Amino acid sequence: MQLQHKSIEAEYIHAPLAASILGLPLRSFLSYVAKGDFPSYKIGRHRLFRKTELFASMEKRRESTNSEVLR
Repeated sequence: MQLQHKSIEAEYIHAPLAASILGLPLRSFLSYVAKGDFPSYKIGRHRLFRKTELFASMEKRRESTNSEVLR
């Protein structure tokens, strides 16, 4: 049971790592977060991000950008 807890915990990452994974500068990433482009969770003083949600949001942004280009 403790192993499951660790895997759930590992899904959440801090902003600097999230920005790095997505290949964005931290300031730009935080700007997108403030606009609501990337979902996040505020726990105490920490803002955490789920990896799966970040990738889904990035893919959604990529799809919308592609559709705008193809218009």
